Amino acid sequence: KPNDPGALYGLALVTYHRTASSNLTVRLSRGERFAEASDMLQRALRYVPEYVDARVALATLYLDEGRRMEAEEELRRALATAPG
Repeated sequence: KPNDPGALYGLALVTYHRTASSNLTVRLSRGERFAEASDMLQRALRYVPEYVDARVALATLYLDEGRRMEAEEELRRALATAPG
């Protein structure tokens, strides 16, 4: 399913962590990988806003890109929606 939140989450992680050292041809730059992965995570969150793992992954992407304020906001949202 193209809009399955779990699939989008998994694809985002694979997309972002693809490296130039792999045997596969890397078709995306780091910035392009970030854009594609963050888009997938945001799509997953549109379907399931309380998807804590996707929020934490998005926060991690933001931190890797030096976007601390956005990372902090996503972590606050994750905490607000986390059970218990």
